[in-house]
Amino acid sequence: NIMDLLDEDDEANRAHLARLIELLKREDFPRIWAMGEDDFEEHIEVLKLKVRMIHDEFERVHNTLDNDDISGKETVKELLNILSDDKTVDILDHTNKMKHKMAEEASESYSDQWDLGDSLHFVSTVFTTIGYGHRVPLTTGGKFVTVLMVITLLPFFLHCLTTSASNINTLIDRILGISENYDDLEDLTQEKRTSNFQLRRQAIIKGSLVLFSVIIVHLLISAVYHFVTTGWSFGDVLYFEFINYSTIGFGDLIPEDEMTVAGAILKNVLVKIPAALLLLSLFIRLLPVIS
Repeated sequence: NIMDLLDEDDEANRAHLARLIELLKREDFPRIWAMGEDDFEEHIEVLKLKVRMIHDEFERVHNTLDNDDISGKETVKELLNILSDDKTVDILDHTNKMKHKMAEEASESYSDQWDLGDSLHFVSTVFTTIGYGHRVPLTTGGKFVTVLMVITLLPFFLHCLTTSASNINTLIDRILGISENYDDLEDLTQEKRTSNFQLRRQAIIKGSLVLFSVIIVHLLISAVYHFVTTGWSFGDVLYFEFINYSTIGFGDLIPEDEMTVAGAILKNVLVKIPAALLLLSLFIRLLPVIS
């Protein structure tokens, strides 16, 4: 409280401050204040005053330096010359205007209402657990709906993934002819343990190689597509693919087409969901070895 900082016998300043407080309490004061277009803090006259104050302060520094501190005096003298030049204020003024312009553009682009593509992209990053962070809920209602989506969509998505991954491994076993040995694999008698172990190892190795090969091909196809459509370097593309595959989703690189309706749908159907399926299928295949 500024009033408490003033001396009790300083009646003039206390009375003046009381008038200012009463003015600020008026209902129409915010409206009247908002009608002032100038940003007083960054007004060019205020900038000139700031530069002049800095100049005066470093003049004091220059006078306090020892005469044998030639390097220090030359540095301060050069700084004073720059501060004395009117171009310094012009540059600061131009920089402030650019900062305000960029802030306004960022605020407008961020506060714009989402379109259908943005919404689909956001929902897909929720249930695939990627969560780029490019679009986030700001309102209480939006945050509540997001929590509700996580509670309902995520378990359903994980259930579908595990079921589909199990079916993929079964299909691979049938294609490789491993399913014909299922009955033998279930035989746990002492006589069959050695042969069963060899059959299980062959099933794991063959199936893992198939899945790993498909993952590499799928990743490279996705990488080539993003390399052609985004203009990124191939190193950035590979970095993005691995981050995307692992569902980490830092959000530093996001293809623009993912914010469109077609991009959000096709990227999920052709890239994100297949990537999650393939990785989970490989994990299930290797689970006996890991455990």
